[in-house]
Amino acid sequence: MTATGVSVGQLLERLSFAGLAHRAGALDAAAVVTTVTSSDEEPTAAEGGSALVLGIGLADRAAVEQAWRRWSRAGAAALVVRSALLGDEPLAVPPGRTVLLGLGAEMSWIRLAGLVSGDAEQTSAPGALRHLDGVPAGDDDAYVLANSLASLLGGPVTIEDLSSRIVAFSADQDRGDEHRKRAILERQVSPAHNAVLEEDGVFAELYASSEPIFFQPRIPGARPRIAMRIRYGEESLGSIWAVHDSPPTAVQSQGLVEASNLLALSIMRRRLLDDARSHEQHQLVDQLLRGGRDAMEAAAGLGTADLPAFVVALGRVEPGSDEVDDEYQLRTAARTAAAYLSSVSRRAVVAPVGSQVYAVVPVTVPTRQSAELPAQHAAEARRTGQHLVQRLGRGQVCLGIGDLVPDVSQLARSRRQADTAVRVLRDRHDRGHHGDEPHVAYWRDLQVDALLMETVDAMTSRQEPLGAPFDRLPLDQPDQVATLTAYLERLGDVSAAAADVFVHPNTFRYRLRRIAERSALDLDDPDVRFALMYQLRLHRRRSGD
Repeated sequence: MTATGVSVGQLLERLSFAGLAHRAGALDAAAVVTTVTSSDEEPTAAEGGSALVLGIGLADRAAVEQAWRRWSRAGAAALVVRSALLGDEPLAVPPGRTVLLGLGAEMSWIRLAGLVSGDAEQTSAPGALRHLDGVPAGDDDAYVLANSLASLLGGPVTIEDLSSRIVAFSADQDRGDEHRKRAILERQVSPAHNAVLEEDGVFAELYASSEPIFFQPRIPGARPRIAMRIRYGEESLGSIWAVHDSPPTAVQSQGLVEASNLLALSIMRRRLLDDARSHEQHQLVDQLLRGGRDAMEAAAGLGTADLPAFVVALGRVEPGSDEVDDEYQLRTAARTAAAYLSSVSRRAVVAPVGSQVYAVVPVTVPTRQSAELPAQHAAEARRTGQHLVQRLGRGQVCLGIGDLVPDVSQLARSRRQADTAVRVLRDRHDRGHHGDEPHVAYWRDLQVDALLMETVDAMTSRQEPLGAPFDRLPLDQPDQVATLTAYLERLGDVSAAAADVFVHPNTFRYRLRRIAERSALDLDDPDVRFALMYQLRLHRRRSGD
């Protein structure tokens, strides 16, 4: 499948004013760039050959040749280095498709990263979902506004989405600290940086305040920040950040509030336009979730790569009684999920289908798949789900995760699993398990609960009663049923079981003997104990306990 982005040939043409030129290697002008990274990152960041690698910190020809060899093995599209490092001597060209480009001394790395990222995103497919929940990355109006705020504040400004992806920034980022410069290069604030801010309550304060907040990050080398939320009604859309050494003045605060309102209105206006285009995408996502040959066609229409993928299902814990409000909440959840998941996988696609929101998340996996891959997928997917639920409001939604399947034709299985996880989580909530119960679950973690639910469903639809040995129990004597249940669940530990039902162990033994005698049960038989435990669980579910 053809990638979406900007070609190396287009970059050479558009950035020739910055001294960007082909210096060595076989030039493939059609090679596509969809991401920008730096040479000190792990080569796996090449994302299947779509990376433009910036040679930041390369000090001499030997370092250039070493980095070129490393990134050629990873299949990156191009490596950019300062032309002054290359001289006139021919370079040792490594095998592979990675071309070497030279850059003039006048162009800063930060500015180059911004220009390249803007080009790549403005030429991306509509289904890429890379936006500030309504404002596409590279949007000229957002950049103009960022520059205006930087002039007002006297410090560099970024505009970020809910996942802390930088979608616009002012031109004066050289005045920022190293943390800011790095974030601009990667177009994403460091997760480690955000973890400190979250721990210190900065995000909670930011999204609860209608005024700008000022704080000193508890991060070595970080300068103070001003932050302002972007919000429309009750919905958070993103935030504005500025590196600033002192609290904002009244004029500066007013400017930030007005800029936030302007961005919020712009986002909502653009949403109205996007809604008209989203209908076709929703149909394609629905087609994708059904799997099979149709899913392969839908993947082409959405711009998703032919990669392993998994399904995430999002549902409200308690569906509301207002149909209009339910629809609004569903669309809001879809937009928030799209904004966040696009930072996890640039090819992720999200849409509300029926009464739930679904996300299909393609994953780049190592060529040589290891036995640990399923466990790695489960752990990473749980973390992603937990972060998303925190943004949507813990206690309001539950999120189920399906298996990672080899290709999109098998997504119907992953969807069924994600749906099952959501249903089990809702069932636990309905049965009063609210406390520390997780709102995010990988379906395999809930497999036993799911099998119990499916068995109850099948028996109810066929109007079948529970058979032996359950049908011999004295159900009209709750104390005896409670005694047997405690005995089974405590695996025969009489002292612990007696404590559970608040009786003396001798009384408990007497009751147990009476149950075994009257019901003709051999409680020493492990098969009988297993059958009773299983049937008692089914009975509790059927009776709504």
